[in-house]
Amino acid sequence: MFDLQASGDITDERVVRTLTLHLTAIANYERRDNGAKVLDHMASFELLLERYSDNEMISRYANYMLSIHAEALIAKWTE
Repeated sequence: MFDLQASGDITDERVVRTLTLHLTAIANYERRDNGAKVLDHMASFELLLERYSDNEMISRYANYMLSIHAEALIAKWTE
């Protein structure tokens, strides 16, 4: 996340904070092995990415990179 901020792909500090907070919650659910909560939060994370991308608050590259990682995590918890 911070690499995307440093590269200028995400410039709004509120967006960085919101996405980071969301990912922190997801990581906590992963540690607790709570797949249902991981998947719920990943669904809303993807909606956030879509909203931020549509409103040009994140670059196309940031959206692409975060979406790839989100899809991989969703695939991991749906297996």
